[in-house]
Amino acid sequence: MGYDVARFQGDVDEDLICPICSGVLEEPCSLDLLIRPFLPESPIPMSDPMSYRSELSLTDHSHLGLAPHCEHAFCNACITQWFSQQQTCPVDRSVVTVAHLRPVPRIMRNMLSKLQITCDNAVFGCTAVVRLDNLMAHLNDCEHNPKRPVTCEQGCGLEMPKDELPNHNCIKHLRSVVQQQQTRIAELEKTSAEHKPQLAEQKRDIQLLKAYMRAIRSVNPNLQNLEETIEYNEILE
Repeated sequence: MGYDVARFQGDVDEDLICPICSGVLEEPCSLDLLIRPFLPESPIPMSDPMSYRSELSLTDHSHLGLAPHCEHAFCNACITQWFSQQQTCPVDRSVVTVAHLRPVPRIMRNMLSKLQITCDNAVFGCTAVVRLDNLMAHLNDCEHNPKRPVTCEQGCGLEMPKDELPNHNCIKHLRSVVQQQQTRIAELEKTSAEHKPQLAEQKRDIQLLKAYMRAIRSVNPNLQNLEETIEYNEILE
């Protein structure tokens, strides 16, 4: 949806108004196609084709089966919603599709960017008037923005939207954090308990393997290095 015309300083050129929502174009796009194929009702007289051609104006392309370009501009959201219901141009009802959407010309983008608009947060006390192309940067830093992230300075240090700060309760928040941590600890303890039998079984397997290797060593003295390695690993454990 477009910007409310009342938010702008001075008059706004009618070419910058969306025909669908009647607001100033937001994320504008235009239709770029040859509209309504048109064929002459009667065939071209082959006996005298030059006389037929001479009757056509320089701007008349009907002999090609084409009509002039449709370049109407709309808000991207408006025309996308329109196309979800019907595949026609909202202005001249030409048959069109989303595939025909193109960015508006640079001159139109420049005209839009230079418009002076009031801040979205004017109802919250902001009196700033900025260029349209600087609006988003201003909104990110606007001190009147109710959704601007702020940090609680009462002790908990929680970051939250500015409009939630008056109803914020540090004790309630900290209690919630503690409960979350306790729940997490209980989950970890449960997981650890489930793995303990597996760890005990693996340790028994290791001890049996070590005993087996010692028995082999008693038969084959060449395994002395392997025994020393096993003992070294036991020390590390």
